[in-house]
Amino acid sequence: MPHMYRTVTVREIQDGNALVVLDYLKSFGNIVKHNFNEQNGKMRLFVTFKRSEDAAMAVKDSTSNPMGIDEKVQPSQSMSDNVHAQVPQFKVKAKWSRRLGKGTGSIEFSTVEDSRSASSLSFQSLMIKSSLVAFRVDKHREGALFMRGLHPETSVEDVKSVIEGRLPNVKVKNVFIHRIAEFHTSNETLESQKLSFQERLHTFATEGQFSIHLRRPSPKDFEGHAYLTFRDAGEAQAVVRGLNGERIFEIGIVTLEPILSTFLLCSKNVFTIIEDELRAVAKELDMTFDKTLVMEVNNQREDQRVSIKIQSDCTEHFIHATTLFNEILNGDRIDCKTSKTLEMLMTNQVKEVLQTIEKDTGTVINQDWRNRVVRIHGSEASRESAKRAINKFLGDSIARNIHLWEIQLRGPGKPRGLIKALFKRFGFDLKGLHDIPGVQKIHAEFRNHVLKVQSSDEARETINRYVEEISKHLPKELSLLPSEYQTQVACGICLCDVDDATDLYRLACCGHIYDKSCIIQQLKSAEFPLKCATEDCEELLVLRDLQNLLSEEERKKLAISALDDYVKKNREIVKYCPTADCGMVYRVSKEGRRFTCCACQAEICTSCQMQWHDGITCAMFKSEKEVKGRLEEWMMQDPSNRKNCRKCNTPIEKNEGCNHMTCSACKSHMCWLCLEVFPTEQQVYAHQDYCPNR
Repeated sequence: MPHMYRTVTVREIQDGNALVVLDYLKSFGNIVKHNFNEQNGKMRLFVTFKRSEDAAMAVKDSTSNPMGIDEKVQPSQSMSDNVHAQVPQFKVKAKWSRRLGKGTGSIEFSTVEDSRSASSLSFQSLMIKSSLVAFRVDKHREGALFMRGLHPETSVEDVKSVIEGRLPNVKVKNVFIHRIAEFHTSNETLESQKLSFQERLHTFATEGQFSIHLRRPSPKDFEGHAYLTFRDAGEAQAVVRGLNGERIFEIGIVTLEPILSTFLLCSKNVFTIIEDELRAVAKELDMTFDKTLVMEVNNQREDQRVSIKIQSDCTEHFIHATTLFNEILNGDRIDCKTSKTLEMLMTNQVKEVLQTIEKDTGTVINQDWRNRVVRIHGSEASRESAKRAINKFLGDSIARNIHLWEIQLRGPGKPRGLIKALFKRFGFDLKGLHDIPGVQKIHAEFRNHVLKVQSSDEARETINRYVEEISKHLPKELSLLPSEYQTQVACGICLCDVDDATDLYRLACCGHIYDKSCIIQQLKSAEFPLKCATEDCEELLVLRDLQNLLSEEERKKLAISALDDYVKKNREIVKYCPTADCGMVYRVSKEGRRFTCCACQAEICTSCQMQWHDGITCAMFKSEKEVKGRLEEWMMQDPSNRKNCRKCNTPIEKNEGCNHMTCSACKSHMCWLCLEVFPTEQQVYAHQDYCPNR
């Protein structure tokens, strides 16, 4: 489990303090082992507590320096700079002009039409970064504008922002700023810049709760870069608000951007069918927010899954991307926990039906056994077709009157040994009964001597007939044992008397005797908790019983079933990793820690149960999604007068006037009736007589 450590370490213990530190740690709880390790003249202590709670308390208490010494206690998996691997980290990228500008430059535009529109700026001046910049036609670059009067620290983004703000319909292709010659950055300069950063960051962040990494630039780099990591999201946001655009000594004016990233995972067959949709969504979001979503795909993993890393420096852009990507990766979900009818979709008998629907509709359909959900992937039309086929199957099943019922295998009229005889005839997993047409599910409860079945009425009649036939061939009463065996008892499961001819087993937990085949069958049925089935005995089976009765493979299967049962009964405490078919479990926490699944490498937030949202808090992530939900609700309140721009998806409200609308975000001209986009408002008016929705 993440953050459930028992081993802690104390680094660089001062001379004479080793035993003092060890005695201090013993005050928190029982220590099962410890060892000292000296390396490069520095003493280091590793301590393993019996309980993880004691280890966590030792780490927490040491931060207040109760012993009056400098040593700090850390989890053994901690990183440098006091940043622990499982604790949320909030990252910020800082950049600044390294090779300053000479005051001149040029601008290239995306299209010939954009160049013509921008030519209106010739012999005009605009304010860019506190300097008045003059423009004229560039003599050396066709269709470009030449600039003079640029501030030395003007960036490409500064120029682009001002030009596109002045000319909303114009797109800038490239900005070239003439700069000073290349130069090397010395180690002394890097160290001095780092100290300058630290001094300014202390105004907003707690000492020891952040780290700074300055990337060594190459001589030709225009910009310098630093990466700032914070333990507290509030402090990271305060730094961005307080230092962005400010001047730092020996560095210059810095631009700060939060680094927002996450990993998403899916199977290869799912990725194949959704890849085009993911890339289309990414392209659309890039246009909407005028940002570039970094999307890195790794389909060479050994576990046959595909990992998708997405990253952005815009919070709103990142949240929209992760939300939409998750919706696509999750597919259309059928939650089978909501009704008894839907539960049949999680049975093995329905697997072949779903595979047929999958093939017929061109979709990928997965049964997520652990979360009890069926997921459907594919195009919208294909998914709808698959859901119609599934609904038809469920309707046919209801028409066959499939329902849950049970048979008592012990009581009046039922011979002893009935449950044993059923497994002997139909197999250890009752496969013979599973194969009866109309049977969806069948399970034996050994302690209660009950057979629970989900089937049609016709199958119910068949199963009852089989049980009656077996009952007739079993003796109603077994003959008494000879006097020398009077002390023998009946098997707690099949209720048959046990004798020397029976392969016996005595439970290590309580000593009760069983027919060995019966107790093995009980273990394989995986009823939890595993208890002695003898009446009035509640003793739990012990590991020795499992080792004596089951093979290693059978014990492994039982452990997986036990874990599944625990997760189902404790959903507020533990969750399965959300990656399809991944059996790893993590502990839910309020702190919003990062859980990196050791099986599939997915990164999950243990608080909000979403993929890890590096760079923003759960509250920020949830708030943005709630805003989106409220916006959708507002749109639905007046759908005839509230629509989304077809080009950039920005919501638009029409409260009066004609059917010519201009999007406030992308400035597109459109017809309100059909939302078709036109280059000019005149073309919108000319279209009105021919609008198909008029």
